[in-house]
Amino acid sequence: MGDRVVHGLDPSPRPEPVHGAHYEERKQLAPPSYRAADIVLAAAQRASVKVPPSSSALSSPGRDRPCASSAFHVFRVSASYC
Repeated sequence: MGDRVVHGLDPSPRPEPVHGAHYEERKQLAPPSYRAADIVLAAAQRASVKVPPSSSALSSPGRDRPCASSAFHVFRVSASYC
């Protein structure tokens, strides 16, 4: 793997949608957007390491998603734009 990112299944070689799912090609981020993404991901990383493991199941006020799930979501969504 090294310098490549693998994000789920790439259904592009399949002629038919899988289980009725609709697949659309997504645009990759333009190079100037990489800097902004790096800033957001670095901030998310700094914030996520401040949450102790014993508190990772807690949710933010007004949110029903636990802190650990929110952190995972930030990094997982960013990988979809690679």
